[in-house]
Amino acid sequence: MQLDRHRLSALRDHPPLLVTCLRGALWITQVGQPEDHVLEAGQSLRLPANAHTVLRALAPSQVEVQREAPGPLRALQSLAS
Repeated sequence: MQLDRHRLSALRDHPPLLVTCLRGALWITQVGQPEDHVLEAGQSLRLPANAHTVLRALAPSQVEVQREAPGPLRALQSLAS
């Protein structure tokens, strides 16, 4: 998916995922987790199943989200900036 600068996307109700920043930079936060993450091009982050996660593009970004286990990706919601 493509994210414009400052665009937000939310991931909820999903199997384990691998989020990879292919271009740009992403800020990633997970509800209930004390640490946030910043991914630059070529970096990835594994998300456990059902981790309510928000991605924010720090620059125009291309993001790949892959399922790591069988099952539907039930909610990938793009949020207005």
